[in-house]
Amino acid sequence: MGVSDTTLSQDFYKDYRNYLKNVKHNDVAPKRKGVIDTAMKRLRLTIGRNEKERKKSFFTTDTIFMVGFQAAETGFLSEIIWNRKTSCYFHHSYQTTHSKIVNRKLEIESNGSDMLKSFNYDFRHAIETVDTSGYNKYADSHSVFDGEWLSPIVAIKTNNHWKFISFKGNGWAINYDFEPTN
Repeated sequence: MGVSDTTLSQDFYKDYRNYLKNVKHNDVAPKRKGVIDTAMKRLRLTIGRNEKERKKSFFTTDTIFMVGFQAAETGFLSEIIWNRKTSCYFHHSYQTTHSKIVNRKLEIESNGSDMLKSFNYDFRHAIETVDTSGYNKYADSHSVFDGEWLSPIVAIKTNNHWKFISFKGNGWAINYDFEPTN
């Protein structure tokens, strides 16, 4: 009998939290607990909305893809999360008044298929095939992504944990292969 979807989701969230705690971004210090807690809350809310609206578990697959986009102007993060069957997306919307950000709120889309369709084929293919050299080649030939920093991560379910692989290209993300030790 296979592993339950509940177990897969619990393991995913636990292993992703450990990944965030252990990843080091070159000269940037490890992430603080509050930042990790916020990232985990956004991820749970987004996947939870997808599951509620689809009435199916998001964790029916052994591979999950995530691409974070951080706006250079505001620092706000958006992220699309997908597997082979479904996708979801979150972003921060805001208004500005006299160059000051007001009315910031988290918006969740339970279906990110339109955003996925907008991805360049080479970009998406490199992520979905975990082709780090293909991603680097793509990133090196595209010096600007509309003022956004990109952070692609692939989560692969192994025998007893999730393994996280992130990509580096043009300095946007790190190439860090994290497997927790038990």
